[in-house]
Amino acid sequence: MRTKTILTLAIGAIAITSCKKQKNDVIPPKDTATVVEEVVDTSTTISGIANIHLPIFGINNANIQVMRNSGLEEKVTLSVTGVPQTMEVKFRPASGYTSFSSTLRAVSRITPPGMYPITITSTTESGKKRDYKIDLVVDTPTKRECEIAIFNILRTNQFQTRDTSIDSIVDQNASIVTSSQDNEIYLRNMILVFDQSPFNTFRTFNSNSFFHVMIKYDCYTGTATIPMQKIEGRPLGGGVIKEFEIWGTGKADTKNNILKINYTTRLDDTTNPATNSYTLEAELNELN
Repeated sequence: MRTKTILTLAIGAIAITSCKKQKNDVIPPKDTATVVEEVVDTSTTISGIANIHLPIFGINNANIQVMRNSGLEEKVTLSVTGVPQTMEVKFRPASGYTSFSSTLRAVSRITPPGMYPITITSTTESGKKRDYKIDLVVDTPTKRECEIAIFNILRTNQFQTRDTSIDSIVDQNASIVTSSQDNEIYLRNMILVFDQSPFNTFRTFNSNSFFHVMIKYDCYTGTATIPMQKIEGRPLGGGVIKEFEIWGTGKADTKNNILKINYTTRLDDTTNPATNSYTLEAELNELN
């Protein structure tokens, strides 16, 4: 009986020891890592930083001052993060020894209206940093402002016309005008049909008005549209005026600084409904 009791106690002790080991196995190791908090720089202050308002396509410059509050004179570098792809923010200069002045230059290249948060950071030679959070605010234009914004993006109001069938520039006289009669935008002197003979080359004409082909411009996206419409065409060498249909679309390419509008014309004649395709090209203003 005594031997049985000792055996029972031994088995119990082994079971207890086994349970303790399993409990110890699940205890995570002690985390000995030290958390280092970034020191916020109070030795320098940037004054003049505030929300920047911009048009959809345009520039805004803000003068700022990087001032020393305490400590030794140090070189401070300015940087920015969070800028949208259609925008650019630069500092001129981007660094200097405190205290110094700089220009915060913000550029919008056809950016939809809205508030775009960015972070401006000043970093000293000793590694101290300070962040300033502001918004780039792209103001919402009126319908009229949006339509006439096309005049602001163009470097020159003279379009080249390229004949896509021969990949050659055939005309440089098309231009955009605003009508005082209906406040719409029109393209004048557009090629409707190009031919080596001036008597077979037709350009837009309107016997009742100075304005020719209506164009719509969406400043939010930089898209230009020529709605389907009818327009008279007059031969360059003189002759019979004929009626054409015209339509097309294009978009401002701010990366390559060019506006292209691809359009198609069709002679409004059931017996000879010939179509032709051309491209209008104009340079955009460079925003640097």
